[in-house]
Amino acid sequence: HRFGLEPSEIAVLEDSPGGLAAAQAAGARCFVVPSLYTPNADWSAAHVVVPRLDADLLFELLGVANR
Repeated sequence: HRFGLEPSEIAVLEDSPGGLAAAQAAGARCFVVPSLYTPNADWSAAHVVVPRLDADLLFELLGVANR
């Protein structure tokens, strides 16, 4: 509650399995953008996996316009 939000109101961007596990444990939604170092990681617990930070799907999910 550090930011005055419930964990379910927070979207976390992660690129590591450990970060995904932490977001999941906190109860936050986690959008994964895999890195070059984690190509074979299990992302099945992620809310969604997007290929790049500039992916249109990510902007759509976050509710912001892609510039």
